[in-house]
Amino acid sequence: MGAGIDVRLTPGVQLFVEGARSPHLNYVFRREAAFPRIRRSRAGFGLRIDILQARDRRYARRHFGATPAEVRADHRPAAAIVHIESAGIKWRARSDAAWISLDSWFGRGDARITVGIQENPSLHARTGVVRVTGGGRTETVRFHQAGRPPPPPPPAPRLDVSPVRFNVTVTAGTERVRVSANAPWDAVAPAGWLTVDIDSTGFGIRYAENESLLPRTGFVTVSTSDLVRTIEIVQSGRTPFDEPLDLAPQWLDISSTARTDTVRVHPFGAEWSPVSAVSWLSVEPINEGMIVRSEANDDFEPRIGMIEVVSRGSGRIVVVTQAAAPLPPVVLRVEPARLALPSAAGVDTLGVRSSESDWTVSSDARWLTLERTDTTVVVRSDENATFGSRLTVITVAARDMNRSVIVRQSGQRRPDPIRPDLRIDVTDTRDCVLIRLIPVLFERNSTELTPAARENLTVNVNMLRDCPSRNVEIDVALDPDEDDAALKRRERITAIRNFYLEQGIPEARLVDGLDESGERRPE
Repeated sequence: MGAGIDVRLTPGVQLFVEGARSPHLNYVFRREAAFPRIRRSRAGFGLRIDILQARDRRYARRHFGATPAEVRADHRPAAAIVHIESAGIKWRARSDAAWISLDSWFGRGDARITVGIQENPSLHARTGVVRVTGGGRTETVRFHQAGRPPPPPPPAPRLDVSPVRFNVTVTAGTERVRVSANAPWDAVAPAGWLTVDIDSTGFGIRYAENESLLPRTGFVTVSTSDLVRTIEIVQSGRTPFDEPLDLAPQWLDISSTARTDTVRVHPFGAEWSPVSAVSWLSVEPINEGMIVRSEANDDFEPRIGMIEVVSRGSGRIVVVTQAAAPLPPVVLRVEPARLALPSAAGVDTLGVRSSESDWTVSSDARWLTLERTDTTVVVRSDENATFGSRLTVITVAARDMNRSVIVRQSGQRRPDPIRPDLRIDVTDTRDCVLIRLIPVLFERNSTELTPAARENLTVNVNMLRDCPSRNVEIDVALDPDEDDAALKRRERITAIRNFYLEQGIPEARLVDGLDESGERRPE
């Protein structure tokens, strides 16, 4: 069955119907045009009806507003949120201050607008207003911004100087003053005998010598724009016997030998005492000054010594420069002065006697190798493969002295041809051939065969069946009674070898029965 409920609703009213089990409830609204939007939801056994929006102006005016009503901020840039409640009607917002900005100027319904607040450059506070108008009403939000805080007061002026008083002697000198301040400062010395040298941490005071017998006082004024400090300098006066010492000469340039020099001291009769800083100088005061005695310098280096003359706390210095001991003469001997080298590679020795241990040896020849010892030079020469001789110089040097050794290496000897009247018969050349020359007689001091030797020369050709390679072995038997056989060995062998090579027998190996020194080999 059906049931009907006649309900008069007003905006904002929530209706809850109890006992309504059936989902087919019918409800009728009077003045339906005033409530166009209705949200329906079931709750339990009833029907809940919420009114979400109304168009009744009287209701809107009663529920229109903007919060918060007041915003406070410091002088820095800031942002604030303003909430607008408008019950669905249109609204507009505006600011009356240029330093207040809005991200939204109009809208409908509830909203949030962001208000930007610029920095306040002034020391004074300021107030601005944002007005929101809607439904015939105007809501006001006030913004209070504090002024910029005043700058901190400047620090109290400060000027510290240390020390503030000096008691100085009659002679010229320098003192130092430290300054600490939080403002620019300057230092001035009115007295003419005072000079001020300013730097980043203070200043120096230079005072001149007091020529008067009376003491004197000077002042240095240190000041900023607000503060002034004064430094006092008191300088004692000169006494009748307080004249400065004058030494003549103040520089002694002496030889390496022992000697005596005189230094005059002015004024005569003044109180002073000499002090030597080195052991090789001794000082003896005399009426007009002092005698300076210097020992001989045995070292090869010059040396410097100083003598200080002290009078009433001040002093003068005499500088003594002594020359070095003379160097002994250089001894340099090289033997032999000439080297005659054969064409073959070899080793020779030069004897060196020198007073200097750091002597050197050199040569520009690339075919020589030099090896230095304490007293010798080992000369290693490469073989001269050419027919011409070559020449070079070996230089031995010690300090400012040089010695030269002339080296000459002979070239290869050109072989002298021989013209023997010989005929060689080789019956079979398929295998190795042994050629034996016996005897071969040479004319003394000549590489040519004598006529008798030519007639008596015989050549025996024997077959060697088991020879591993094809070659020729030549055995030359020399005259055992010949005195210069060893000297002429190479020339004879070379001549015979060339002869057989001309006959068409290549790679002949000569065996002459002698060793390398020219002596006959033992049997």
